[in-house]
Amino acid sequence: MHSVELLTRVVLVVVLCALGYVLRKRFELDKLFECLTKVLFYFSIPITIFFSTLDAPRISALMQGVAAAFIHMTVLTIILFSIASRLRGSWIDVAVLASLPNSLFLPTPLSEIVLGGALPILPHAVAFNAVLVIVLAILSMMLRESMGVKLVARVVPYATSFAAALALRIYEPVLCSSLSQSLSLLATTTNIINLAAFLIVGSEMSFVKSFSIRREVIYVAIARYVASPAILLTTILLIPGLSNEMVLGMVIQSVMPPAVTCIIVSRMYNLDTELTTLSIAFLTPVSTAIALAIPTLAKVLGLHH
Repeated sequence: MHSVELLTRVVLVVVLCALGYVLRKRFELDKLFECLTKVLFYFSIPITIFFSTLDAPRISALMQGVAAAFIHMTVLTIILFSIASRLRGSWIDVAVLASLPNSLFLPTPLSEIVLGGALPILPHAVAFNAVLVIVLAILSMMLRESMGVKLVARVVPYATSFAAALALRIYEPVLCSSLSQSLSLLATTTNIINLAAFLIVGSEMSFVKSFSIRREVIYVAIARYVASPAILLTTILLIPGLSNEMVLGMVIQSVMPPAVTCIIVSRMYNLDTELTTLSIAFLTPVSTAIALAIPTLAKVLGLHH
């Protein structure tokens, strides 16, 4: 059943990307894709952050895991942007791509296949919302002069959405539940709109001159498959008490590819959309293969039965 869900999502992504490619190649609907990008950035993604935090099950019981996930992702982000601030150029793109992994759409079915449920991957899914705010704030500060606009204002909807949802979860759980039910239609509509991001990925593929592995894609891979797991394991050693299942879920999250959100961020901040497209295209199947191999490795290490 879980394998079917993963296959369904893969097929959906391929179809939407192909549709976006055809629409851009045949009809050159640049205005449409520009409009979709702004709708996703200013409306859909902030609302998704609000609901994904508001609806996260058993968040109080997961706080230790969320703290570990946040430390893991934040340390990686700080290291990457420290390098990017010195070297600039494509390193800014590498930092964004490696700091913002796919934390829900892909790891959910993978966790259900590998671990029998999605709960172990939720700490990173919640922490991602906070890290996205940090990444956008850093980008706004780094690029404010070159782009000549007040980019800090772009961070406000994201920070507000996350802070409001987290406060409701902690201090008003009854109101939180009521809001979640009454606004379920909005949440469902937003999830559907979010799929438009794959149309945008497809449209950007039409601009790619060569589907070869660029050097920067390898840098992103090193960050995701070497640096990220290493930082996670160090974090876990400093925060004991996490269950084996939770640790394995975090390991899955530590090797996830760049999120499709990165293509929206790249377009909004005038970054290298070709690099973003290639990184998502090449690293998503690699991450999937690594995640599916984790149970075998865990059994060898005695972490999973």
